[in-house]
Amino acid sequence: MAFKNLDSPLYFRAAIAAARIERTGDYRHAAQTWSKAARYSRNPLNQTWSEHRADFCVMQIERERLKRSEQSVKNATVHSVTYL
Repeated sequence: MAFKNLDSPLYFRAAIAAARIERTGDYRHAAQTWSKAARYSRNPLNQTWSEHRADFCVMQIERERLKRSEQSVKNATVHSVTYL
């Protein structure tokens, strides 16, 4: 059975869902869905693409965590200077 671009409909369904979730900013769920798409894919290029998108989402989670951490340190510094 031949599928569009030599890949399964399950891959395309998961990839479309992952892209939609990623655009909402839910990077944890998007990374999981991209990983699922990579498992469903039968095309090595799509597998690699999906793995890279999942990795990107994981890095975005870390960037957001660091940004929140830096912001809380910045706010704590501003408050301590204000009260001195």
